[in-house]
Amino acid sequence: MKAVLAFLCDLWLVLMFVTMSRLSHNQVIDVAGVTGTAWPFAAGLVLGWLITRSWRTTLTFPAALGVFVCTLAVGIAFRHLTFTGAQPSFVAMSFSVLSVLLMGWRLIVYLELNRRTSVTT
Repeated sequence: MKAVLAFLCDLWLVLMFVTMSRLSHNQVIDVAGVTGTAWPFAAGLVLGWLITRSWRTTLTFPAALGVFVCTLAVGIAFRHLTFTGAQPSFVAMSFSVLSVLLMGWRLIVYLELNRRTSVTT
């Protein structure tokens, strides 16, 4: 159950990333638009989870890094291949935001769990 929640958290963060990106470019925020923009990154997210077996090791650095790298790489590759845009500024912004979102929440949870463990011992 924890792995499902972690995956849903990742997916929600990808959707928020896409929604904020669309808002910053004055694009319509509707299901079709967000889905059309999000699917390459969602595909990368799923691939990252499968490659890293993140359901087993969600809070480890290798899993976090693998999920982030796959999400970014597949998302940018699909955008490039479908001619929807992969300008260097978009790649840099995607790198920055997705790294903070996808690795950041794991770091926060990891540190909090370690803090609780050290307090109780």
